[in-house]
Amino acid sequence: MRLSLSMPGAVPYICLSSLMDRLMAAVTFRPGRKKHISFESVFGNCSSGGHKAERSREYLRIASHIESKTKEHFEHLYENVIDDIFEYISSFDGVLIPAAVLRCGYIDNSQLWRAIQDSRKPGKIYQFFVVSPATASRSVCECVYDLLEKFNKLFRKPREEWYESLDAVASDDSIPAEQAKNKVVLLFEKIESIPADFLCTFIALLTSRKLPVAFVFCATADLNVVRIRCSRDSCAAMAFKKFNFGLSEKILSDVLCDTFLNSDLWLELDAQLLETICWRFTHLNFSVDELVHSLSLAVLFHFSDKPDSCRPADSDSTLFSQRYWTLIRLLHNIAPRSSAGRKELATLTQLHLSVQRGHLFEADFGLWKTSWLGYDEDAVESLLEKIVRAIQQNPALALGRELKECEGFLKDLENLSKRQAQCEEERKAALARISNTRKDFHSMQKNMKEKRELSQRFNVFQKDKKAIVSWLGEFFTAHLKPFSSVEGCDGFLVGYSRRWENCIDLSSDKYIELALNPEDMENLLEEERHLPLVYRTILNWAQSSKRINVDKCLKDFLAWSGADADKSEQSAIFRRCLAELELIGVVKPMSDRNLSSIRILHMPVDNTSN
Repeated sequence: MRLSLSMPGAVPYICLSSLMDRLMAAVTFRPGRKKHISFESVFGNCSSGGHKAERSREYLRIASHIESKTKEHFEHLYENVIDDIFEYISSFDGVLIPAAVLRCGYIDNSQLWRAIQDSRKPGKIYQFFVVSPATASRSVCECVYDLLEKFNKLFRKPREEWYESLDAVASDDSIPAEQAKNKVVLLFEKIESIPADFLCTFIALLTSRKLPVAFVFCATADLNVVRIRCSRDSCAAMAFKKFNFGLSEKILSDVLCDTFLNSDLWLELDAQLLETICWRFTHLNFSVDELVHSLSLAVLFHFSDKPDSCRPADSDSTLFSQRYWTLIRLLHNIAPRSSAGRKELATLTQLHLSVQRGHLFEADFGLWKTSWLGYDEDAVESLLEKIVRAIQQNPALALGRELKECEGFLKDLENLSKRQAQCEEERKAALARISNTRKDFHSMQKNMKEKRELSQRFNVFQKDKKAIVSWLGEFFTAHLKPFSSVEGCDGFLVGYSRRWENCIDLSSDKYIELALNPEDMENLLEEERHLPLVYRTILNWAQSSKRINVDKCLKDFLAWSGADADKSEQSAIFRRCLAELELIGVVKPMSDRNLSSIRILHMPVDNTSN
């Protein structure tokens, strides 16, 4: 017996529009509804009911903050790439058909289409025709008829002059000159999911005629998928250009800095968790919904696993203080613009990771110091002014001594010419003492070495610059290195966990599958057995009733746990697993008013009978 994940109507209780598009919608979520099944029970290990309710409210506040900030920032994700695509489309005038191929991972294409239509209002210049996998399930002929309606709207044809075929559009010589550059833009969703025979035939019909069209193909990963699926003649008629979300890393950094990486939120992200989330977004799927879901789920597990974690009464007792974030932004601002260290630490999130791991104070920071030593006088002065300005604008940082030292360096630079003139006289006197008479080769080499040493010793700016760079290293190391060790800060640190990764990857279905096969469960770790056991308990009750009592399931789970097990701990494990089952769409409450009973949305299906 194999488990088939067909769970219609499943809804995550953190009110997301989708969970994992990349699993081809084995689980479907409906947006706009909140669920509270076992929610406060996730915090069942709290000492009191009031504390439990307070922690659940705090989680809801943080989850809402994450969702709102993320959606706010990612409204700008598509702006630049859309501008580039339409600049490319408008540059063609009837010779070849522009075909933009956009690598967009597993992003929700509907968000992209809305952004395109908002930025390029249909009607005057463009009409949009979306070709989705659902559209491709119809015949090519039906799609052509729908496309003809777009041409009629594009050229504002009266009803009696409507086009009845693509040939009629191609041979129409009555189009006014001001409408000659108007185009119907065909937006192809998830090109890999569109049947190859449909795509090949449909594209061939359009490219074999001189039509005012342009193509935008959304490819998950392989940008050559269009060439593979279209005929040679069709490809020859199209001018391909590849596009990517080039600013995604910067936007992702802004999102995370605005949600977690600041002094306003008392929770912070562990380096491994932060790196995993950044990598998944940038290199895997570009999914905004998954990003929100991943962050919210990590916070949920944090609250569940660490009962003593709570908002501190003193705002200065957060893991990363206002001083930390001011200095991080300052260091990011003054970092060299052209160095290997700068390239690797181009965003605040990367810089934060480097500080937390201690790498910044090893190789990376050394590269920056080398670059600073190559600065000219104006660049060094500008660097010091940025530091002075940052300290003065944040008096709460209490960096008075550092401010005086930095102002002292600036004052020395102002008097640089006068100091250099004094040193120049001393250098000439010392140089005169070196004999210039011709001697043997060894003596000449010695004289040249002494002259170089004199030039370096009496170069005031170089001496000042070395002192400034040395001071920069000591300044940032003294104030940032304490944050490279996060041990003992678990109450504030949202960490990476295997359970979080399993739920993000939707590998929980593997453990649910193992619930049907007790022999395989013996190979699991103790903590990996909990979810299958809870699921099996629910399945047993589902065989006798559609309305499943949560307390009865808990009683059976405690019985399986054994008499020696801690009842309160096992109860918390049960509630947590029940919340995970709801999150992946296996169970849901009977109603918003009846949270003590659940019904199962997903029953195992025997696929071996076919």
